[in-house]
Amino acid sequence: MHAAVSILNPICCRIATLSENASFAAFVGAFGGFILVVLTDWRRRRARALKTLPARVASVGLLASEAHNVLQQVLAAPPGGATTQTSYLRLPLVGLQELAAEVDDHLTDRQRVNVQSVYFLTDTLNRKVAEVEALERTHAPASAILDEVRMARDTARILVETCQKYPKTPWLRRLGIDRGAG
Repeated sequence: MHAAVSILNPICCRIATLSENASFAAFVGAFGGFILVVLTDWRRRRARALKTLPARVASVGLLASEAHNVLQQVLAAPPGGATTQTSYLRLPLVGLQELAAEVDDHLTDRQRVNVQSVYFLTDTLNRKVAEVEALERTHAPASAILDEVRMARDTARILVETCQKYPKTPWLRRLGIDRGAG
């Protein structure tokens, strides 16, 4: 026991001497601040991965469901009816891929693949809607317009299914957004 105390005594004296040094104290304070910033940043990215990204995917799924319903109504309408006016069916892409890239280290492989699929399908649906609008502007045959509307509807259906398969977190389950696998 006496040997352990004799070894620790010089170490404690050194630490006490260093703590009186202003440069060392400044270094310890700066290092502590750095660690605090790193931990806060990690916590913020983790919260975005667990709350913001799943909520964004769920909102895209709801918008895609609405688009699917509208496109289904367009297909059910009698031929030669009014134009589809699909411009409001475009889904927002802004920020989805950037948010996923920002929180990438907090996502599972399944979540990464799912977010990329949601982004790709949303972009595809927006292009299909733009093609329908272009065909309507050029007064294309109704059969060509309806073919594009069918493809857009099918894309919207697949997008809804993909959004529902996004792995859910306990936070979303508490809100009742727990459709699909997870």
